[in-house]
Amino acid sequence: MPETGWRLRGRVPAAALVMTAVVVFAGAAHAESKYSLLLLGERIWAGEVRAISLGSDMQLLEDSLALQYNPAAWSMIRKVTFTSSGYFSSDRLRSDEYNEREASVRFSTFMIAFPLTRRFTLGVGYRGKYDATANFVTPMTTADGDRYGEFFNRIGGLSNYPFTAAVHVARALQVGGYFSIERGSIEDRWDIIFADPTKNVATSSQKRTMSGTGYGLAAVLRPLRNVSLGAVYEGEIEYDTNVLEQHSNSSSNRAYNETTRLPARWTMSATWRVQPGYSVYGTYSFSDFTQFEGLDFPSEQLAREDAVSVGFEYGKGLPVWSLRLPIRLSATYTRYPYEYPVDESITSLLFGLGLGLKLRGGMSKVDVAFQGGYMGDLDKNGIDDHMFRVYVGFNGSEIWRRKRGADY
Repeated sequence: MPETGWRLRGRVPAAALVMTAVVVFAGAAHAESKYSLLLLGERIWAGEVRAISLGSDMQLLEDSLALQYNPAAWSMIRKVTFTSSGYFSSDRLRSDEYNEREASVRFSTFMIAFPLTRRFTLGVGYRGKYDATANFVTPMTTADGDRYGEFFNRIGGLSNYPFTAAVHVARALQVGGYFSIERGSIEDRWDIIFADPTKNVATSSQKRTMSGTGYGLAAVLRPLRNVSLGAVYEGEIEYDTNVLEQHSNSSSNRAYNETTRLPARWTMSATWRVQPGYSVYGTYSFSDFTQFEGLDFPSEQLAREDAVSVGFEYGKGLPVWSLRLPIRLSATYTRYPYEYPVDESITSLLFGLGLGLKLRGGMSKVDVAFQGGYMGDLDKNGIDDHMFRVYVGFNGSEIWRRKRGADY
């Protein structure tokens, strides 16, 4: 198989990653940006859709129906509450060799919280973390003129299952934390398929199955009446990784264990309620991926990940028939945790527009966020991705009371 600058550096025969891709594997049912072929894949913005529409990492809302990224804020929940969300993504990818569109749909979040007292809340749920799904095919011809394709297909990603606790310590202070079960798998598969159906298909695959545990600590502080500050620390995660390699020639199959280390992350947010109905939001997060270990990824191409966002919300909203729809605007800039080529950073800029609608007398709501922008630069990185995403979230709450019937 041909060798290029971007490649999988595992113990399976290497395949070209991004730059030499010509067309997408036609049979793929799920496709993402070609940047999902790097490291752990693309980071998933999982959680409260209202927060995503105010800045992708934003984690500080005044919303009793929101089970947001900062677990300390869960202490304001007064009813049994759940959050679910997912998104549709459309990516237009360009390099010097090709121009194509890809689409995907993902269910990203389900969380549920149980307030045990007015100051103490417990919760559990699911959140996606990284999506490593992508594919490409490189058309080739043998010396004898036989045409064939070198197909590369990657599936999988990482997710976690957090168990959350939050305490309302004082009027101006909330604290919280979580313990999470971390799971994931990333499978890379190579197929050499000839145009002549009488010739055998050659295959190789490498599957990493990852498991670990994580934790996080969080706080929300309200130093002024109209100002809220929040911070979340997510600790380093060490995954036990089982690697299974399989080939057409089964004598080359093997299995072994390795360690994958995901570095810690800090996320800090601020909210300023300028006046009733108008709020401004800001968030900054970072994670030092130069401390990342695993996946045989070249350390000289690792970098620190930084993300900053700003958001604005008009809470009263615009009148639409008999409804009022709040308007949310945002911009998010991200520097990704890897470089290509060495010393050339990969960045993205995303703009967001959000709408919301409360249902059932305020006991549930639907939020929608539209997000568009770009990732990568054709001149610097050799590929760019212009993306458009639609997030949909549904939140609901209910008072659970124990009822005594006549026969009990």
